[in-house]
Amino acid sequence: MGFKILIVGGGLSGLTLANGLLKHGSDLDLEIEIYERDAKDLNREGITTLDASLITGYEIRMGEDGLTGLRTSLLDTEWNSVKSKLGVGGKAAPQICDLNFRSIFDLGSLLTYPESMPIQRGRLRESLLVQPERRNLLHFSKTVTNYAILREGPSERVQLFFKDGTSTVGDLVIAADGSKSILNEVTGLCNRYVTDVRCITARINLTRPDIVRSLPPTLQVGPVMLGLGGRSVCFSSLYLPVQDDGSSVYHKSSTLMWALAVGAEFWKKTLGYDPEELGKSEKFDQQEWFETALDLAEHWHSPALKSVLTADPVASIGYGAFRSSVQPSLDWRMGVRGRLGADAAHDRIWFMGDSMHAMTRTLSFLFLVDLTLIVNSWKRNGRKSSSEGCWYPSCNAASDGERKLWICG
Repeated sequence: MGFKILIVGGGLSGLTLANGLLKHGSDLDLEIEIYERDAKDLNREGITTLDASLITGYEIRMGEDGLTGLRTSLLDTEWNSVKSKLGVGGKAAPQICDLNFRSIFDLGSLLTYPESMPIQRGRLRESLLVQPERRNLLHFSKTVTNYAILREGPSERVQLFFKDGTSTVGDLVIAADGSKSILNEVTGLCNRYVTDVRCITARINLTRPDIVRSLPPTLQVGPVMLGLGGRSVCFSSLYLPVQDDGSSVYHKSSTLMWALAVGAEFWKKTLGYDPEELGKSEKFDQQEWFETALDLAEHWHSPALKSVLTADPVASIGYGAFRSSVQPSLDWRMGVRGRLGADAAHDRIWFMGDSMHAMTRTLSFLFLVDLTLIVNSWKRNGRKSSSEGCWYPSCNAASDGERKLWICG
């Protein structure tokens, strides 16, 4: 039986790590399983759909580190697939604009701002899913509820428990379960928190070339950020995939994304309530969230802003409160164990991505070297615990991996 790695979370980070392990761990006798809390047929990008047939997810931008991580982790076929889905590159730094979308300052003028290329999250995830699904490594509708450390003599393993009553056992758990990470809570890390910023995010499929041309010129050049006051901003970005016809700015996959991030106090003062205080039964449907965004936009009396929000019918829309995180100390595990017991914050549970650090930009390949050391040590010494002195010092390895992600993120 090989060294078994349980990856909790089937998002971009978890899938990139899984692909990297499959590509580079063929001689390490690895077993890999991925557990995703969402159902297989659920839109994974966290958006409510008005037209499910049009969903490809929101755009993200991949810088040099992210693209290097993907190239390192993916087989040639999947890497070529990702490259074919990348949009037009360049710095594409946001321009800070006034309410009429007139540029005040271009962040791209800063020499330290990195170049990047856009890709839609759903398209990227399609490529990342190919190898794990081909090897039947993905388990959907698996929500982790807790864990236990199993010991037999000097050996130890981790057992994960799921909401459906099932469980699984492995040698190492990678928490890649995102900003709402349950493992972050049950291990005692608890370094994530909800901020006082509420956000409505939407994606529009642009159906005609004249709609693209009618957008504010600054938005056609690159992403735009409007400071609205009251701890509120609007961010908007136009996604134009690579195309054969260089004379046209329109493409059938062209999309416009906007996000209205509003301070909770301003939201409550303007509309009379804080959405985070609504009970689940009172939360809005997709059309109500769109109308709410328009109601908020009315306060700023900006025809240009309203024209962007309503450029074409909204294809998908979602709401969420911004989350942030506090950097844990390098010895946070020892502190948690002192409060909660020896199995809390265990060395065999590692954190990556949003599960510990909000908006981490560094992808999963940073873990590959550390995991290789772990597995090679296990092959030499068996599943012995660190207390026996034979298990690779995984507490140090986990802390080092988490430190790298924090610094690079």
